[in-house]
Amino acid sequence: MPGLDTKELFAMTTEKLQEKLESLKRELLMLRTAKATAGPVPDRIARLRVCRKDIARVLTVITSKARESLREEYKDKKHIPKILRPKLTHAERLKLTPAQKSRLPRKTYNRRRASAPLKFALKKECQ
Repeated sequence: MPGLDTKELFAMTTEKLQEKLESLKRELLMLRTAKATAGPVPDRIARLRVCRKDIARVLTVITSKARESLREEYKDKKHIPKILRPKLTHAERLKLTPAQKSRLPRKTYNRRRASAPLKFALKKECQ
């Protein structure tokens, strides 16, 4: 009793995936009621596990497709939702950007600007 193939699920449309999810949920309900009324049968118990895993697969595909469409929508925007941002550690998220790292305090900047090295123009010697 192999489960669903993920490649096939990704090929389906969102509506088809919703229908597949509903049918799997109905099947799971039937298996659970059969288990409660007729007692545990090894075949049904194995099918229960496969059915639950299939439901999880379908839900995962639905979620990833929704995220893909969101990613396309926010591709060229300045601000993107936190869900779409790369998952980093807390320290990496708070790290300064290269531009922020290279900035100088105002006093240091003014001092360096005031005492900048002087440039001299040299005359070319005539022969």
